Amino acid sequence: MILNRSGPAGLALLLLSTAVASPAEVSAQPVKEQDSTVTGYGGAVASEDPEASRAGMEILDQGGNAVDAAIATAAAQGVTRPFSGGIGGGGMMLIHLEGEDEPIAIDSRSAASGSFNETTYTDPDSGLIYPAAMRISSGSAFAVPGTVKNWETALEDYGTMTMEEVLAPAVAIAENGFTVDDNFVREARQNADRFSLFTSTSEIYLDENGNPPEAGDIIRNSDLAETYRMIGEKGAAAFYEGDIAEAIVDTVNDPPLTADPDYRSVSTLWETDKGMLEGELTMNDLSSYETNTYSATHSTYRDYDVYGAPPSSSGGITVGESLEIMNGFDIGSSKTDGYHHFMEATRLAVADRREYIGDPAFTDIPMTGMLSKGFAEERRQLIDSDQAALGQIAFGNPWPYEENPNRSPDSPSSDNSFSYDFSGENGSNWDQFKFHRLDTGPSSSPDDASFTINNNTGVFSVHERKDGRGSAYGRATANMQTFANPELNTSFQLSETGSDQRLRLWLQGDVWRSGSSIPENGYGLEINAQTEEASLLRAKDSSFRTIARFDYPLDTHKHNVRFVVDGNDLKFNLWSDADSEPDEWTGYHSLAGSDRLSYGEGKFLLSAINFDGSSSQDITFDEILIDEWEAGSDEPAVPASIQSFTAPEEPENTTSIEEEEQMIDEEQLREQEAEQETLEADESTIHLSVTDKDGNVAGYTTTIVSIGGNGMVVPNHGFLLNNALYGRTPGGDPSHPNYPRPGMRSLSSMSPTLLMKDGNPELTVGAPGSDTILTTVLQLIISSVDFDMPLPEAFREPRVSQRNNFDSRANYEARYWNTEFESMKEEWEAMGHRFTPSNAVQGIGAATGIEFLGDGIVRPVTEETRRGGGSAVVQSEEPMGPPAAFPDIQGHWAQEEIEAMVESGIIEGRSPSEFAPNADVTRAEFATLVTRAFNLEHHAAGEQEFDDVAEGAWYAPFIDAAASSGIINGYETAEGLFFGPGEEITREEMAAMIVRAVEMEMELEAASVSFTDEENIAPWAKEEVAKAAGAGLIQGNPDGSFEPKAPASRAQAAIVFFRALELTNVPAAFPDIEGHWAEREIGLMVETGVIEGRSAEEFAPNDDVTRAEFATLITRAFNLEVHAAGSTQFEDVADGSWYAAYVDAASTAGIINGYETADGLFFRPAEVITREEMAAMLVRAVEISTGEALERSELSFTDSSEIAPWAEKEVGKAAAAGLIQGNPQGAFQPKASASRAESAVVFHRSLGRNN
Repeated sequence: MILNRSGPAGLALLLLSTAVASPAEVSAQPVKEQDSTVTGYGGAVASEDPEASRAGMEILDQGGNAVDAAIATAAAQGVTRPFSGGIGGGGMMLIHLEGEDEPIAIDSRSAASGSFNETTYTDPDSGLIYPAAMRISSGSAFAVPGTVKNWETALEDYGTMTMEEVLAPAVAIAENGFTVDDNFVREARQNADRFSLFTSTSEIYLDENGNPPEAGDIIRNSDLAETYRMIGEKGAAAFYEGDIAEAIVDTVNDPPLTADPDYRSVSTLWETDKGMLEGELTMNDLSSYETNTYSATHSTYRDYDVYGAPPSSSGGITVGESLEIMNGFDIGSSKTDGYHHFMEATRLAVADRREYIGDPAFTDIPMTGMLSKGFAEERRQLIDSDQAALGQIAFGNPWPYEENPNRSPDSPSSDNSFSYDFSGENGSNWDQFKFHRLDTGPSSSPDDASFTINNNTGVFSVHERKDGRGSAYGRATANMQTFANPELNTSFQLSETGSDQRLRLWLQGDVWRSGSSIPENGYGLEINAQTEEASLLRAKDSSFRTIARFDYPLDTHKHNVRFVVDGNDLKFNLWSDADSEPDEWTGYHSLAGSDRLSYGEGKFLLSAINFDGSSSQDITFDEILIDEWEAGSDEPAVPASIQSFTAPEEPENTTSIEEEEQMIDEEQLREQEAEQETLEADESTIHLSVTDKDGNVAGYTTTIVSIGGNGMVVPNHGFLLNNALYGRTPGGDPSHPNYPRPGMRSLSSMSPTLLMKDGNPELTVGAPGSDTILTTVLQLIISSVDFDMPLPEAFREPRVSQRNNFDSRANYEARYWNTEFESMKEEWEAMGHRFTPSNAVQGIGAATGIEFLGDGIVRPVTEETRRGGGSAVVQSEEPMGPPAAFPDIQGHWAQEEIEAMVESGIIEGRSPSEFAPNADVTRAEFATLVTRAFNLEHHAAGEQEFDDVAEGAWYAPFIDAAASSGIINGYETAEGLFFGPGEEITREEMAAMIVRAVEMEMELEAASVSFTDEENIAPWAKEEVAKAAGAGLIQGNPDGSFEPKAPASRAQAAIVFFRALELTNVPAAFPDIEGHWAEREIGLMVETGVIEGRSAEEFAPNDDVTRAEFATLITRAFNLEVHAAGSTQFEDVADGSWYAAYVDAASTAGIINGYETADGLFFRPAEVITREEMAAMLVRAVEISTGEALERSELSFTDSSEIAPWAEKEVGKAAAAGLIQGNPQGAFQPKASASRAESAVVFHRSLGRNN
């Protein structure tokens, strides 16, 4: 609800004035304070709105991580930027958690209802597709939103806070109101006519006179605040079931229209007699929605690993493929040439995107092939470094690279000719590797034509013209290289003559004119079935004319045609298949200067048009051949006299050029309105970027698709609904990945992207803008990586977007253009590039990103002016370092220990300013602390044994690790095994857990317990309490009591961990193992002398271990020196080598074997030891040292079949004894090399078992 505008002296104007300013009059003065970029330390947030950025920072300051803060920021943007994203839509979230190998992506793209299909947008009366405006603002365009499910999934799996906690800032903004800025005004004004159709939308975003707000107005949305509260309290179920879900269904199926909706104010093409297109949504559509979590896509660029969103988004694949293509060029050596290669690479990648990427639930996607280096090289071969490709580029074939990602491409063919013999199954479509565009009609009538195969001939069928349209047509674009002076040879056969129908064969063509069967440029040969004439046509700069006309008798038999462009001469022959080719050309014409095209090479285009409303036409082709014309002695002669006219008149009773141009204008009006609506939709979507002090990163793009979605606010709930399906109209092959179908997730361009180097984040970026997202993200990457620009400078660059569009033109930002780019544009145009200006005030995209500058320095970056500018905030302007002392522990008896444990990262404050030392600790919290303190994460089994620990809970992995380590137990009841994660931990439970953790490293002795209340200690805990007391880990109260049943406080927990870590006295780590998952085990094995560092300052935990090194380690660990025979039996182990004695001892003890060959017995000391070899040697050593055989378990690794037969028994024993574990995916990787860290861990486990 618009509440007020602040006027002079704070006067509150309760209503908006009735005057509506023009866009040029909108205030240019910002009404919100915001910085587009800052540099600092700790966490950072970059979003489009300062209140949203503050919401995210509020969560970071409370101790939340990047995922928590990203959701808080998105929820706030749903209030302050409601026209771009919100809970009525979906998105893509890319998450990198520090310490994890690779990022993941959550796909929450909106999904079609079960009723949506290819007929949804077809008018049953006319057979035409409803106009774009009707589809955009409709219930039928709605798809089930994924945003709320995304939030729940992300918080449960990767966050640290509750839904209620992260939504709290957005609830406050919605309740208290936010200040409207110029961008909000612009978007509301552009959509005011749509919003005025719906009562619920008008009530929030328009005044009583239908006017949008003005800059400085305050808007409150208490309905949305209450909706957020419900979601916070009950989770995603509150949205997908119950009252909110019912309200969504009602809104979609029975839109809340005003009493007299003015459809024509939205669009003059709105078919008012049809009214509003309603949906057919069900409650089951909503309740059955699920998000999908995938591994992020991975590609490489220069020295960077690039991660992105996988399908249903095309972002990760398209950005990755473009970069892999550009890897073959030195982009940074010349800005002009670099951008040329950039534009050509994106054309190729986008061509592949449109053909192959869709919803993986419905289509197979060759993702590996599209991101392979071989496919990138194959596509790169099509780029001319001196010349832009002509016309729209065809897609490639990544399937061979999907089958073999290491495949190298074939050498480029020197044969530029084109041939197609139409071999294939009857009823199948023409081969799209031959004709990459098979347009079966305009967007308003996509079933005008078809291209099928019948008995190895190609049948081009054009159906009768529908009522209300001037024609029906189809058109095809050959996938071929361009060359000068082409010669076409083919044959055709008409199914009938006498009707106003025409076949058009085009040479030197470029791209099709919108809404027509004519190219923008090209020379055509037209066969008119009505007048029985052949005409030469010239299309130039989107106008066309007949330049010569020739009589030619037609029938329904086969006719042959030869059509040649020979320099400035056009010539053709037509003859019946029953006859021989004539000795003279049927038609010949020398082009006047005004008719000649501005370029010398083009493509073959094929079209047919039917002006008749009662009959169709089937044109059959035997074969099509195109080659470069070479004049020869057998060339037909130029006739002495040719029936042609300089300005031929149109025959009577047939459609004239003028009439056809009028039809094209009408069709283009529909196309242009659809394009304009799409351009406005392209602006929608919104992106945010977040990192936290620990290095976690979240990039999150959300959308309700068009600006304002479908225009409908859900009554009493305050959020707009998406219109994700408005563009999913039928056309082309029903098997295409994006053909309309129930349940589909529409193809998206959302591209949250992360660049990493050596495992560390370097740059994260994302943007809104439909498929311009792809080029915006790519341009920012090359500006940063290749042109070495700081990210703020990269953001300021004018943007160029080449997306292989229908007209092959690249867009450029006219409002942000500068002299440097204008000069380069002139050079690009000389290379053959063509451009269309984008005059939108918001420019192309409104990106956000974060640059990681090293030493903990982060630089969030947003737009300075695009879409009103953005807001970048950092957690601190100074290095954060160890946390400053919390005010509430100053002078506390445990201050020193608390500060030490906080600095070590074992325990955290409740917020940056509060530790809460006297607060109780839950069992889940203590399990988390003990896992952190003793680095137990790698003990996690990957599944929960407790019935009350949800798999997605934030504490689940910590409880898993502690339970798998034997440190925590549960409560057995008739209903199952329970842990009680939310229960307070008692002092006796704390003592027991800490003793078990310490005894993983050393044995403790029990002391005589003399607490005054020792009788209250549970029998199961008495021994461990005694050990804890004996080791000084716990102490009694001043009155001598222990209070075993009392809850343990946070201060007490810090004390016992401080004492426990002091007691275990783990040696100081090498710098390169600090924070490593095996840090503790490495330290202990170094301390015992089993393993050493590479140097005094380097351990190199990830280096491979050779067989000689492992023999040395196993000899030291198990004191096998006594077994040494004095010389080795291996041919490749020299007696004087440093490892000879160790290999000798381990071999004599029967722990290591060699390789028997014809030349003798070899050990191969320099080879890297595999994981199965390590397991085998380790088992033999343990059995020799203990004198007992280990028990064997059945192998259950996912790759058990890959374990060598000789190693199966010993790997089974090692697994049963807990000496080895699989990776989180359940694989053992027997042939993989073993690292130094893994060696330290297995020796620690082995020696612990022996002790």
